[in-house]
Amino acid sequence: MIFQHLSIRYKLLVLLVSSVALALFISSCLVIAYTQKTQYTHSLNDIEQYTNVMSTNIQASVLFRDEISAKKILSSFENNSHIMSAWVVDEEGKPLSRFNSQVHTAKEVDTLNIELESLLISQKENLFEKQQSYHYTNEHAMAILQPIVYEGSTIGVLVIASDTAQFEMMMYDFITIQFSISLVTLGVIFLLSWWFQKPFITPVISLIETFQNIAKTKNYSTSVALKQHDEFGTLYEHFNSMLVEIKERDERLLHLASTDSLTGLSNRHYAMEMMHTLVAKALRHQGFISVIMLDIDHFKNINDTYGHMAGDEVLRVIAKLIIECAREYDVVARVGGEEFLIVCEGCDDQSLFVIAERIRSTIEAKEIRYETSLIHVTISAGGYVHIPTSHNIEPLLKIADDALYEAKMQGRNCVVIKGSACA
Repeated sequence: MIFQHLSIRYKLLVLLVSSVALALFISSCLVIAYTQKTQYTHSLNDIEQYTNVMSTNIQASVLFRDEISAKKILSSFENNSHIMSAWVVDEEGKPLSRFNSQVHTAKEVDTLNIELESLLISQKENLFEKQQSYHYTNEHAMAILQPIVYEGSTIGVLVIASDTAQFEMMMYDFITIQFSISLVTLGVIFLLSWWFQKPFITPVISLIETFQNIAKTKNYSTSVALKQHDEFGTLYEHFNSMLVEIKERDERLLHLASTDSLTGLSNRHYAMEMMHTLVAKALRHQGFISVIMLDIDHFKNINDTYGHMAGDEVLRVIAKLIIECAREYDVVARVGGEEFLIVCEGCDDQSLFVIAERIRSTIEAKEIRYETSLIHVTISAGGYVHIPTSHNIEPLLKIADDALYEAKMQGRNCVVIKGSACA
């Protein structure tokens, strides 16, 4: 259905206008039906009053069977274009005088007169004996059969028939006015609905746009402005709170996914991602990308001598010292049990050696206190300086690891730097 594909703005508008249109239609039908009934009754009453007056006027003519006088009285109906037929009968039911309209067709008048004559015969008892008038109506005419009474006796019956053209014209005008009023009302309601639906639709549209923006950018820092203090304001407030919770959750998850829980350094996964990014950048600019691999000397002996809790403390202290000695923008990660990785952007062999040696000497000079013990630790470091020619990071890691192995073979607590960029 087309309605299903409309936006909520137009669905609400259609709902409001349809409801008002239905209400107007029902009320108009009821008003028209009531008006039709009351006006039809009013039209019959008018003819009845007219007949009562005429029966009084024609009473003498009927009493004395004066056809000329009766005809003259009935001829006054020529001035009324709606009277189709008017005639009077004496107490025996014999016609005394008759008036037939020249405005209406003879067929219409004759057909109506035949029906009225049949009624006069069928209702003779009610008309002559009970002196009760009779109302007749059909689709196009209405008539009154009125007994003419003199001193308590019925001396005749006056029949006056009128068309319903005046009634129909009045109802046509009324329906036209009613339809016009309903149409204007519907138009006003449409404009008001279009205007007043904004406070309901604008917050929903704003919320939808925010949803779409978040789905597209994954930026949960977005929020919806609290411009209203109704239920929408409450919805916005809860929605913004939900976004804050999602943002905090994502930040926690990202931190957990990229951080070593023991030392607080980046983990191996995050370090590899950063290496790919920095290698791609160095490849574009033909710059240096350097790697340092660090390993704590004889770390197993520390665990065996002082316990694993002491070993964890040593790892935390070493991580802190590395951060202090490395450059602020270097990537420092724990990539194994006692193995650390430093990725340096734009760092040549001399600068890399300075960083690695600063770390080594700082750690060598540090006394790590654990409970009542002072632990002395040294590290071995291997570095590799390279100007990349591809996005592959495996050679960098392998050569840096080979340099670390050389440092260990040279007696540990030393630094070995290699690299295709070294002169």
